Amino acid sequence: MTRTYDVQPFQFGPDGSGNGIPIVTMTIGYNTEFITSTTTTTSGLAGSTPQTASNSVTATTYGGRSRTYAGTANTSDAEALQVSGFWTNRQATIRATPLEVTTTIAAIEADGTADPDQIAALFDFGGSLYQLALASFTATGGVPYTSELVTTRRTISATPSNTTISVELLPAADYTSFVLDSNDLGRLGQNRLG
Repeated sequence: MTRTYDVQPFQFGPDGSGNGIPIVTMTIGYNTEFITSTTTTTSGLAGSTPQTASNSVTATTYGGRSRTYAGTANTSDAEALQVSGFWTNRQATIRATPLEVTTTIAAIEADGTADPDQIAALFDFGGSLYQLALASFTATGGVPYTSELVTTRRTISATPSNTTISVELLPAADYTSFVLDSNDLGRLGQNRLG
C-alpha cells in the first residue's frame, strides 16, 4: 500500500528560502535502542531452520546487538532470512536525530513564514501522523543541517494565551522505505531498501 500525502513534508526550521515552521525547542538524541548487528529469524512452520543475517561493521562500531524472532509467519526459510536482513540493514547506524520539535502559535504568528497548509495539517490527525518532515537547524560550529524524519506522535496544549504543538519524530531512513521517483524517499544510499 502506498500512502499519499495531502501536504508536502513538514518543514521545521527555515528552508532554503527562509520559510518554515519555527522551532521553539528541539530535542536531539541518538536512537540507540534499536541498533542491530545480528538478527536471527525462525519461521513457525515445521521444519524451519533459524536464518541469521549479520553486519560486521555495525558490530565493530557499536558492539554486538542481537534480535531473535521465533515462530514468525514467514512461509519459508528464504523469507525468514529476508526479515533478518531487513532488521540488520535498517538498524545499522546511529545518527544524531531530532527526536522532538516544539512550536507555538505565538512563534508561528511572530515569524510569519510558515505555510498555512502545513499549520492546518499539524492540527489534523490524518495529516500529521506518519508524515514526512524536515528539520533544519544550525549545529554547533555554525554548520547548517537538515534531517529527514517521519512524525510519530503529536501533542497539542492550548491555553487562552497560546497553543503549543510538540511533534515526536524518528529518522525517515530507518522507519520509511525507498519510494521510486520520490524527491524525499527516492534517493539511493539515503533511504533503506527493506
